[in-house]
Amino acid sequence: MTRVFPKTAAILRAEGEKEAAIKIAEGQRQAAILKAQGEAEAILAVERAKAEAMTLMFNAIKAADPTKEVVAIRSLEALEKVADGKATKMVVPAEAMAIFGALSGLKEVLEGQEDSEGRKG
Repeated sequence: MTRVFPKTAAILRAEGEKEAAIKIAEGQRQAAILKAQGEAEAILAVERAKAEAMTLMFNAIKAADPTKEVVAIRSLEALEKVADGKATKMVVPAEAMAIFGALSGLKEVLEGQEDSEGRKG
């Protein structure tokens, strides 16, 4: 039987603890890498889905071949929805205010034409 001296036992114990600590650190490192890769893949999947949705919407709009007036009215309606959101302030460039005023006037004129023709939009 081999006799282990206290100094040798302490060295062996320290080497074992060192190897265990290294294995634990390597495991934690690998887990962090896998978690980051998973999160990156999830972000890419979401962004791909958004891009695909934008492409589908663009193709649908293009296929519908809307007139400038329809686009103007829809833009104004979208702006109204944004303004009705939870935000308390909305920053709009000064140049855009003239466009919004024109769009609002155009919407009223077109709605007036639809009403006078007996149609509803």
